[in-house]
Amino acid sequence: MSLPTIPSGDGEFKAGQRLASLDLLKAVAIFFVVVGHYLDNFTAGEPGRPHLYGLAEYYLASLLSCCVPVFLFTNGAVLFNKEFHLGRHIRKTIRTGILAVAWGLLTALALMGFREEWRSPWEVFQMIVWYPINWTNHLWFLSALFVFYVFFPPLKAAYDHDRKSFLFFLAVAFVLTFGNTTLNMAANCLTAAPHEKLSVHTYNFFYDFNAFLGIYGYAFVYGMLGALCAARPGFFGRPWVRRACCLAIPLSMLGLTLYGLLMSGKIGHDFNIIWYGHETLFTLVNIMAAFGLATAYRGGGRAGRLVRLVGRNTLGVYLLHWPLGFVLEPFRSRWVASSSLAANAASALALFMLSLLLCLGARKLPGFKHLFAL
Repeated sequence: MSLPTIPSGDGEFKAGQRLASLDLLKAVAIFFVVVGHYLDNFTAGEPGRPHLYGLAEYYLASLLSCCVPVFLFTNGAVLFNKEFHLGRHIRKTIRTGILAVAWGLLTALALMGFREEWRSPWEVFQMIVWYPINWTNHLWFLSALFVFYVFFPPLKAAYDHDRKSFLFFLAVAFVLTFGNTTLNMAANCLTAAPHEKLSVHTYNFFYDFNAFLGIYGYAFVYGMLGALCAARPGFFGRPWVRRACCLAIPLSMLGLTLYGLLMSGKIGHDFNIIWYGHETLFTLVNIMAAFGLATAYRGGGRAGRLVRLVGRNTLGVYLLHWPLGFVLEPFRSRWVASSSLAANAASALALFMLSLLLCLGARKLPGFKHLFAL
């Protein structure tokens, strides 16, 4: 299957090179996904009394908040900048919904069999629809994609023919998602004991005026910004922009780390900066800066072929690593001698490679390739 081309925008960056940069981002992001899902411990120490090594790990873990949002960003970068066919898009949207249901059922059955924890048909239905923790909660990404695809046709029309309307929608989505999260974070910083909803960034400051709550509305922001960035890659090739990107990443990581430490002290346990970092300005800045640096990547040689291979199979790895991780957990726990980030990353690499190999093998079987592609 040939990769779609992207218009060159300002003419300073070739389409093939740009797609190579997106493959690089996706390859790194899917590894971050595996590390983040099976990170045994990324504690910075006792709340209020962090230790130096723990602080370093917590700081590095802040980068993992970019993992899934990168796919939303790259998805928008490609979809908005290629030729659109409504019929094909409708079929793709339907396939996304079917894939979410199919993998919800397959994952639930696989984990029930492995754990010997059998559930009623109603509970299995709940696993398929509501994604309970430690069962099928990783499939939220497909739900977010489905909602994005439903609204995509009018957004694509605006992107191609009415850019001001496109930017208006982006601005509103930004305020009601990232803006609302920023207000939650500010309130958390100003209160001694954060409200439960504030502590998980779900307090809705816009009340009934917020049309993006509960549908992973920030997916629109990532996808639409991905489109705008991909259409002007030459901008990121300017020396001062590259220097700014190099500076933005560590500073954004530091900002999210400091916020996480503050929250950890207030709630009495480690604040999950990976999950709750998805909808923060720190993660958004990190992803845009990472894209800016990745535009220099050309994708040549053996390493380039490996990156392309991983980039084309990220969905399969994403879907397979979750049940595989639970199956292999007893062996992984014995192999990982410590809870350090390095040890977890090493075990995640093994799980990542196994998921990739299984995906490549399964796609060669008749009919199975449809389980790993949209």
